[in-house]
Amino acid sequence: MVISVNITGLDEITQKLEEAKNNIRDTTPVMQNILDESESILKSKAPVRTGALRDSISSINMGTSGVVGDITHSIEYFPYVIYGTRPHPINHPGTKPNPFIEDSIPIIEAEADTLMSKWLTQIFG
Repeated sequence: MVISVNITGLDEITQKLEEAKNNIRDTTPVMQNILDESESILKSKAPVRTGALRDSISSINMGTSGVVGDITHSIEYFPYVIYGTRPHPINHPGTKPNPFIEDSIPIIEAEADTLMSKWLTQIFG
């Protein structure tokens, strides 16, 4: 007794996997989108008095592979906003901490998940 099995579509699967492998190598576009969205979210959550702190937040794509990014600021009083200040002897009550970065992390994570899922769907269909 001879049993034969005929598998069709292997060429299509192999081609799709090869295309996916080539597309996954370049993560730069999706990582740039995640960085841009992260910057936008942080700016939207930053406290605004003059707008200087919000405007100082920027993102930088640090890697040629698109996997490393950094979000920076250029305002010297940034830590005082995040951590607050103690009362001053010169009649100042101090300031309460505003951990807007920490509060933004779940929003950024959710947005990154969404962007990454869309990207993977485009690759794998």
